[in-house]
Amino acid sequence: MDREDREIALGRTFLHEAGYMYIQEVAAASSAPQVDVQPGDLVLDMAAAPGGKASQLASMLLTSTDAHNTNPGLVIANDVA
Repeated sequence: MDREDREIALGRTFLHEAGYMYIQEVAAASSAPQVDVQPGDLVLDMAAAPGGKASQLASMLLTSTDAHNTNPGLVIANDVA
């Protein structure tokens, strides 16, 4: 992301702190689109912290369903405590 004001770190901006924006590394952001999730799929993310990939997968499930589908699928996000 290119921006003029670089005095405040992106993670400290209002948009990030309010949850309107999520910062994610390119490697993590590019992995979820590689999974061919379909409506009704059960997806287990075993390296889910902090949750960006799992959120992307859930979003992909929801946007791939139509109004008549009652089972969009499920993402289980798991990680070592």
